[in-house]
Amino acid sequence: MRQDKNIAFLENNHIERIYNAYTTYKDEEGFCKVVSIEDVLKYNASLNMALYVSNVDSSEEQISLDDALTNWTQSSKQLKASMEQLFKELG
Repeated sequence: MRQDKNIAFLENNHIERIYNAYTTYKDEEGFCKVVSIEDVLKYNASLNMALYVSNVDSSEEQISLDDALTNWTQSSKQLKASMEQLFKELG
């Protein structure tokens, strides 16, 4: 989707992708999902895309905040050491 000011436009490649999803009638991860009427009714007949399709990539490994902070601290120490070495060589 292309946005121009506050107006969104579908370009030809977007229209083609939507058309192909409609005609193949298959799920496409992060883009479309075929659901039953019963599934739609579970959500009070809401067709809000976020209820059926997630654009969040859950395939990446999740790490805890503590692990992320530890990794960041170690990377910072490595960066500092390499910068000090560079400054010594430039001298």
